[in-house]
This record gives sequence, structure tokens and C-alpha cells, in this order.
Amino acid sequence: MSWYAIHVKTGREDIVCGEIRKQVALVGYDAEYELLVPKRQLQERRQGEFYEVTRTMFPGYVLVQSDNIINLAEVAKKGNGILRFLQSEGKFQKINPVEIMAVFELINDEGVIECSVAEVGNGVVRVVSGPLKGHEGWVRKIDMHKRRATVAFWFSGNTHLVSLGINICSLSKTN
Repeated sequence: MSWYAIHVKTGREDIVCGEIRKQVALVGYDAEYELLVPKRQLQERRQGEFYEVTRTMFPGYVLVQSDNIINLAEVAKKGNGILRFLQSEGKFQKINPVEIMAVFELINDEGVIECSVAEVGNGVVRVVSGPLKGHEGWVRKIDMHKRRATVAFWFSGNTHLVSLGINICSLSKTN
């Protein structure tokens, strides 16, 4: 089965997943499929205090895995909120397996990338725990004030910079 992307109205990703499931049930679609809206935990500051929030990783997109994308697309388009299935030269555009595996390496069973814990010092990031551990090379920037790591993902042939939650447990200093 291959993965594909559906462009939807931003903020309606989970609603569209529900609509697709509803349409699939109505028509008795029996092929195997899976829907995924990858999310990320972030910390946001409100009135001087940090709160944990969950945000969509790729706003405006739902990922779908299917071995019969043409039939699934016909069923899904009967629901509300789908703008289009991503296509290239008139064919449904498959997501490169390497690209989707990068997402699956980081998400938990609920499809969420949890916050990581890191030490930063002398321009070096060392992730000590969390999903980014072992993937320090993906980190492009650390914003210690906002508690976010900017991570580069390759998706559909393009680099996408995504902010992920990161806690700085200490600053490593070497003389």
C-alpha cells in the first residue's frame, strides 16, 4: 500500500478524516485504507506560563494509505472539506516511502510527535530523550525562549521546516 496526500481546508483535517470514514461506511467500501493527520506537541506561553498544546504538523493536509487510491478518492470526494488529492501529470502522487518513514520514526501510537529534551552548548545540540534522539542532524535551529526546534522534513520533493517542542534541560559548557 502506498501513501498519498489530500489537500483540505486548514483546521479541518480531523473533520475531513471523519467525513471520509463516514462516506466509506455509507458505500460499503471494503478495501483497506488508513488515514493520518500527524501532530506535534508544543509549548506555548500565555500570560507568562507555558502550556502544552497539540498542533497539526502539516496544516491543510491529510495523509492516506491505500492500495486502491482511485476508488477511495471517488468515495472520499462525496464528503465535505476535501479540496483535492495531490496529483502529478494526472496521476495520484505517491509519497516517497523514505519521506513518510521519517514521520513514522517520530510519531507515537496516536500520531503525535512528543516534546524532546536536549542539551545545547557551543553550537551543538545533544538530544537526551524523546523522538528527536538520534535525529540531531535534522535540527536546523533551536529557539530556547520558545522551547522549539526547527526540523527539516523532505516531503513531496521539497524541504518543509516544522517546529517541534523541545525542553532544554541544561546548557553544556566546555572550556
